[in-house]
Amino acid sequence: MRWKLRRVVNSLVLSTYPLTGKDRKDVTTYVSFVRKKCRYIYPQVINGHSTGKTLTNEKTLKKSQPYKHSAITRALKTFFAGDKAPGVVYHDFFVSTLPNNDEKEIPMSMLAFVASVVHFSLGEWVSGSRVPQKANDLRSEYEKNIAVLNQIACDPRKYHRLMADLYRIASGNDHDGNTSDDGVPDIDLADLDG
Repeated sequence: MRWKLRRVVNSLVLSTYPLTGKDRKDVTTYVSFVRKKCRYIYPQVINGHSTGKTLTNEKTLKKSQPYKHSAITRALKTFFAGDKAPGVVYHDFFVSTLPNNDEKEIPMSMLAFVASVVHFSLGEWVSGSRVPQKANDLRSEYEKNIAVLNQIACDPRKYHRLMADLYRIASGNDHDGNTSDDGVPDIDLADLDG
């Protein structure tokens, strides 16, 4: 699972963070910025043509949505992909941290691990282009993410909401809306011209 996750995350980092089509210096600046203070855990709003200055603007980070960056949510989905995936086989181990609540949550350790792998993968881009490295030391970033999550857990309801939302997204029970949606939009015929 660990190597599969790393391969998936490498691809997700490339497709969800602005690392290609940029000047190497901009990539280096961006990667250094986003890896500090766990900024990589937040979705980032970048409109139109972005420069190194735009990419490293703290205001572009959606800080009200920690751990909801698409690289993290999509990486979490690998734990639920297929009948033998850990999230499917061990679904009974996903529980709520709130008493008298059956809503399942992503475990803190799983989320911290995924976030640490994303951080590591971003680190391979620190030179401005990808240079593969060995993942020998994820521990310090893992512990930093555990500290962030423990800080969020100081408010049990907000922590539960975050982890339950992430469970729904990762397990496929929430596909940014209705999971039964077949992709055909609802059309209001009364508003059509003609």
